[in-house]
Amino acid sequence: MPSIHANLHFHLAFNTKNREPLISDTIEKDLYGYLGGIVTNQDGVCVAISGIADHLHLLVGLTA
Repeated sequence: MPSIHANLHFHLAFNTKNREPLISDTIEKDLYGYLGGIVTNQDGVCVAISGIADHLHLLVGLTA
């Protein structure tokens, strides 16, 4: 029986309020883990997370 499968990738970008440099090295690992956990809890795959002090990027894979 034929079926359709979709695999969607999204590039998400977040910045801090007023682009203030609030993401320090001390919280970066915990923040990335927390965001990855949110994606996983939504049945997604966090392909990559990266960023600097005032913003971050996520590459998220979701299936439909």
